[in-house]
Amino acid sequence: MWLCAVVVLLAGCGSPRRVAGPIIDRDTGLHRLDIAITAFDSARSKVLAATGDVISAAVALDSADDACAAGTTKAASTARAAARAAFPKGRAALSALPGRLAAYQRSLSSLAAAEKAATRLTAEQRVALDAVVAGGRAENRASDAFRVAGKSAWPAYVKLDAAQSLWLDRRLGGWYRDTAEAAGAYAVLVGDDRPALDRARTLLERVDTARRPIGDRERKALATADAALAPLRSPG
Repeated sequence: MWLCAVVVLLAGCGSPRRVAGPIIDRDTGLHRLDIAITAFDSARSKVLAATGDVISAAVALDSADDACAAGTTKAASTARAAARAAFPKGRAALSALPGRLAAYQRSLSSLAAAEKAATRLTAEQRVALDAVVAGGRAENRASDAFRVAGKSAWPAYVKLDAAQSLWLDRRLGGWYRDTAEAAGAYAVLVGDDRPALDRARTLLERVDTARRPIGDRERKALATADAALAPLRSPG
C-alpha cells in the first residue's frame, strides 16, 4: 500500500474497488504531476527491492553459516539451497543500486518540480507532497549509505559463500566421519575469515538499523499525502 499511496490517487493503482484516476487537465499541471508520481513510485520501489535483496542474501548466508557450523548434513543442505538462490540476487542488487539511487534522486527532483508547477493544488496538498520529497531524499541518502556499507561488507560474504559450498561438497562426499568432525572442519575452514565476517555483519546491521526509521517516516508521509490528495480522485 505504501509504495502506491500517492500514485493511486492520480493513476488508480489501488485495489479493484478504487475507480480510475480523474481526467487530468494538462493546463493545471496535474498531468505532469501524475507522470512524476508514477516515476517516483517506480524508482523508489526499485531501490527498496535492491536493498531488500542484499539483506536477504546476507541473512541467508548467515543462516547457512549457523547450519554448517553445527555440522549436520540435512540442515546445512537446506540452508545452502536458500543461500544459493539469494546470493546472486544480492550481488546483482548491489551492482544495480548506484543506478537505481540516481534514478530515485531524479524522480524526486521531477516530483518537486511538478508539484510547484501544478496550479490546482491546495496548501495542504503542497505541504504533503513536499514532505514526501524531503522524506524521499533522506531515504535516498540512507540507502546510499547502505550501498557503501554493502560494498564494503560484500567480500566477506563472497568468501563465506565459497567456504560453505566447499564444506558442503566435502560433507556430502564423505570427508568427515561424524557431525563433530564436520563441525570442526567447518570452523577451521572459515576461521581465518571470521573476524572480517563479524565486522561485515556489524556494519550491515548498523546501516540497516539506521535507515529503517527514515523509511518509516517516508511511509507516514506517503499516507498523509494519500489523504491530502484524495479530493483529486474521481467520484465513484
